[in-house]
Amino acid sequence: MLYITEKGEYMKRTLCLFMAILLLIPVLLSGCQRANSSDEQEQILVYLPSSSYLGEVIRKYNRYLVDNNYENRYKINVKLFDDKKENTSITKMVTEIMAGAGPDIIALETDIPFEKLMQQSIFADINEMIENDTSEEKLDLSVYNSAIMDSCVVDGKRLMIPLAFSLNVMSAPSDLCSEYNIPVDKGLSYSNAPEALKDYLEKAKESKELTVFSDFKAQLLNLIDDYVDFGESKVYLDTPQFQNDFKELCKLNIDNNSDNSNKDNKRGRYKDPYSFFSHFYGSSSSLFQPVFDSFFGFDVFSGSDSHELINGINKSESDIKATVKYAMAVNANSNKKQEVLEFIKYALSQHIQTDWMNGYMPVNNQSFGMKLYYSTLEQNRYLGNDSDGSNSAEFVEKFLTLVDGVNVCNIPNSYYHNNIIGDIVDDFISGKISEQKFLNQLKSKTNIFVNE
Repeated sequence: MLYITEKGEYMKRTLCLFMAILLLIPVLLSGCQRANSSDEQEQILVYLPSSSYLGEVIRKYNRYLVDNNYENRYKINVKLFDDKKENTSITKMVTEIMAGAGPDIIALETDIPFEKLMQQSIFADINEMIENDTSEEKLDLSVYNSAIMDSCVVDGKRLMIPLAFSLNVMSAPSDLCSEYNIPVDKGLSYSNAPEALKDYLEKAKESKELTVFSDFKAQLLNLIDDYVDFGESKVYLDTPQFQNDFKELCKLNIDNNSDNSNKDNKRGRYKDPYSFFSHFYGSSSSLFQPVFDSFFGFDVFSGSDSHELINGINKSESDIKATVKYAMAVNANSNKKQEVLEFIKYALSQHIQTDWMNGYMPVNNQSFGMKLYYSTLEQNRYLGNDSDGSNSAEFVEKFLTLVDGVNVCNIPNSYYHNNIIGDIVDDFISGKISEQKFLNQLKSKTNIFVNE
């Protein structure tokens, strides 16, 4: 009996202890949540889309911090947009920023109106952050591409830090350029391009297979951007020069190969070169393959291993245009500017710029040189040229001349393109609306957006 009684008391005590633990669990969880919340509040905050280049760099950076025992305040807390409610998430973020709150880092990859926000006191002056840096190593901007970096300076304030850029250039098979008398060493403008390409245009209209651009929309948006000045809040879409350039560019819009993606033509099926970089996969029947979104990724067609690099079609034939692809701004109201600056240094470092900037040109000059070397090497191996790259020397030399000569560099007007004029541009290209209706709507929507 004694045994049974003791056992019963033991079970009672055990049950009471178990119940006490159960009652404590909400309290303990609440404490953990407060701790986690405190940890997150101490960290740098950024909002990003689910698929993001900057997100990849941040994950690597956070691992680097842990491996090197950095304080928690340097860690970056990433809040991902809900794909199903992305517009709601972006609107919420913009509302927070305008109210003086929001994330510490604002990534160019988010679809917010950077075109307009850069003209307001939303972003911190990164020049000032660099000057106030008390760490052992300050950021030296002289080792980066100055034309690209300075494109984000407004009224003397550095409002964004570019990480990569693309060049508005095109490549075309050398034999076609020769056959159709296409000037490869002369800059093309909207007004002179139809005359320069007249022999090819005649052939394209006859063949019903050839076309000039694989993506005419990109060319049209490029034209529109040249006549909208967000910095000065001015619109030049009703000027005679725009009207003329628009009509001339439209002469190059030959859509003969929309159903020709699986057919062979004079050029044969295109092959994508094995290269260190991403490639632009365009239609094999297009004359020009833009290198907008790749470093050295021009298409190589069967039967030809020689391409000409041609400056993109711009407002002026003397323009050499680049576009910032990845960049970040710092919230002017952030109290973690010094911590954010350490991440900026990391993202601009040679290691990250060389290993993680696939598909675009890094702003770090040393990384740019290394990636160009490896790209040329792989390109020549694919083509069976000399491994030292001697057969590509002329192409590379022209490429470097264009990079060094960039005199126009823009941030992408993604919000304007996607949310303001995207629908009417698509409707015009597909023939759903007339030219005049398109121009009227283009001017109206642009004026409202720029001046609101």
